[in-house]
Amino acid sequence: MRYARAEVDVADGHAVVEELAGQPRPALILVNDDDLTFCKTRFDEDSLDTVRERLGDLTDPLARAIAWAAAWDLTRDGLMPARDYLGLVLRFAGRETDIGVLQGLHQQAQYTVDHYAAPGHRAAAEQLLAEGALSELRLAPPGSDHQLAWARFFASVAGTDQDLQLLRGLLDGQAKIDGLDVDQELRWDLLLPLAAHGVADRAVIDAELARDDTASGRRHQVRCLAARPDPRVKEQAWTAVVDSDELSNAIVEATISGFTRPGQRELLAPYAPRYFASIEQIWRERTIESAMAVVRGLYPALQARSGTLDATDAWLRDTEGAAPPALRRLVREARDDLARALRAQARDGQG
Repeated sequence: MRYARAEVDVADGHAVVEELAGQPRPALILVNDDDLTFCKTRFDEDSLDTVRERLGDLTDPLARAIAWAAAWDLTRDGLMPARDYLGLVLRFAGRETDIGVLQGLHQQAQYTVDHYAAPGHRAAAEQLLAEGALSELRLAPPGSDHQLAWARFFASVAGTDQDLQLLRGLLDGQAKIDGLDVDQELRWDLLLPLAAHGVADRAVIDAELARDDTASGRRHQVRCLAARPDPRVKEQAWTAVVDSDELSNAIVEATISGFTRPGQRELLAPYAPRYFASIEQIWRERTIESAMAVVRGLYPALQARSGTLDATDAWLRDTEGAAPPALRRLVREARDDLARALRAQARDGQG
């Protein structure tokens, strides 16, 4: 509960809050708790300890969202281990009342596991997230938006045989969770991880399309097909997107989404050098929307290692003054995200 508040103009990077000077130090100092300005906030050590232990006790939804955002920024900047952020999600996300905030936490937790967790910690983190998501799914109010959000999150992190068995049961009606409406959109969410883990083959995916023979269903089908963990499937997806310009932008994006599955890093490793050999031609020959989708979507971000960073720097060096500035900007942005991921992974690997 907030018991003191002060506004101050910050100049030269620091400011003394005169009206609070000399008062006892609170358990939590939350900068910009009313979200009155654009800024990146940092917790002092005592405040961070409080957030770790009591983030869910913040009763004001906006202040709580600001605290969540600050914890996320610390993780992205490699100042807090990814496992600590995931611990906050596991401990407190189930108490989040704002559905938009909850969905954002799910997306950030997934991204953290995929990009910021140290490789040696990743499998354990995924399992803990799946266990936590399933627990919250069963506890969420039946039929609520929160229940649906936890169902989708559970599907996105499911990986054990037991998890996948539950997803299959929910799809074929053999398993039930009180109040959960497995509508067509959720059915595709459940099917995607089954395809990515090699549990659902093409016949199953095509049968689902027969249930949902729409433009949306077609995109989902393409995504699921490209997600299958088979080298031939990956080659077909790459060829369809890179070597041909016949697909619509929506199908290109769906194919890329299925192709780039986080759990398939080894399958995707051979495509990193092919990416750098292809993107200039793609940029010359495609529409701007199609080219941007391919350049952004196929960047080998999942190959988060120094060699990928070196390959990116080499391409940027070799194409200086030759490749279009807009293309180079996209690659530089992707390179910066990769460097950020490597720093975060290094921090998560400490201790």
